[in-house]
Amino acid sequence: MKQVVIQSVTANRHNYTKLAMVRFDTSAVQNNITYFDDIQPFSSALDNNPPNPSAAAGASNPSNVLPIISSFLAASGRPLESSMVVLLLNRFPAKNADLTSDEYDTITNNNVKIFPIISDTSYTNQYSMAARSSQAIASMAANSNSHFVIGKVGNPLVQTFKYLMSTAYLDSLAVTRSFVDNYGVAQSNIAKLRVPHSETASLVNFTITPGSLSNTNFYYATVQLKQSGTYQIQYESMFDLGTISMIRVWTESALYHYGSYASLEDPMGGNTLSKAYVLFTDCSGAVSPKYDSSQTIGLDYIFADEGSFPHYPIVPFFCDSTPKNTNNCVAGSQSKYDIQFVSGEFTVIRSFQCRPGVGQINPKCMNVDSNGNYYCNRDKLPYMRGPTGQIPDCLGHGHVEYDFAFSEAYICVCEDGYSGDSCEKH
Repeated sequence: MKQVVIQSVTANRHNYTKLAMVRFDTSAVQNNITYFDDIQPFSSALDNNPPNPSAAAGASNPSNVLPIISSFLAASGRPLESSMVVLLLNRFPAKNADLTSDEYDTITNNNVKIFPIISDTSYTNQYSMAARSSQAIASMAANSNSHFVIGKVGNPLVQTFKYLMSTAYLDSLAVTRSFVDNYGVAQSNIAKLRVPHSETASLVNFTITPGSLSNTNFYYATVQLKQSGTYQIQYESMFDLGTISMIRVWTESALYHYGSYASLEDPMGGNTLSKAYVLFTDCSGAVSPKYDSSQTIGLDYIFADEGSFPHYPIVPFFCDSTPKNTNNCVAGSQSKYDIQFVSGEFTVIRSFQCRPGVGQINPKCMNVDSNGNYYCNRDKLPYMRGPTGQIPDCLGHGHVEYDFAFSEAYICVCEDGYSGDSCEKH
């Protein structure tokens, strides 16, 4: 396995990333995570720390993997954004042990992908122990847009690792859904996929995980879809009710990207703009009806030099920390939202955790419309909405845009036949 790790990392690694390793669940004092700037010292460290069953903690001890993840998230002096973590496990954490909400926020909002991998033998053994649980492991995978992989020791898990390095490590995520399978045998629509434009081909390649890989719960397949098309992804269950399923769709990306979240008061932009497609979905896969905005992105920002940390102008989206329907949501991921972003030949999924607000809600903005938007008392124009009343209310007859050219503020762009600051005239 060590040789496979080195080969895969060498073949796929970005030059400006760091590497890290740590052995956990041992009988000795827990070591700190060690970070490396190059392949050679990383390889040497793996040689100096080969698998050693005699060094394992006693069988009565649960896994200490959660404190390891906590220390990784809290460490300084290393890149966190878009990190990929692979956990080779033999045991589960203690029942009811979990990461904190703040730690899940750090994972999801920073696009950290955590892939727990365990053998089928160890999984069966640990599953039978009442004092242990895999819930936190499944929650980590769901909240980080990864997979909780269970498979046979040897070639099946080795091949899985290779597939992960050639897709999840390099490609852009185009669709993500994690759900508890309560659909039965009927086909169900679970997601929508917007295919980016292509200047060179009529079809765009997408890798779907799951797909078809024997002796593991990780599956793999590649499909070709027409460029600039929109597709509905359907799911037909072959598993028992209550099984957790994690569906990911990846596509090649020639661009390395950063992601961050702008504040309401700081929507930056002003470069050449082009149309972009943005879709907000909650943990149940439902497309939010609350977002009625026209989204734009500065092309110069997409291709900005590394380290420039570009901002994309985005009209604020006010989410519900717990959606109306969470029946199919994986436990611990109820507050997770996904943003599918497509502009030209560029596509990416970014996710975030929607937590209850901590600011003061304007007492005049407690009204709720049919889409779940909070709006302010409509006693004077322009009508406003949002918990602080800073976004124009278009009354369902237009959409919100950020006006770079004139007002440098959010405005209503009305549908045909409507006009006024809030599209109130007809």
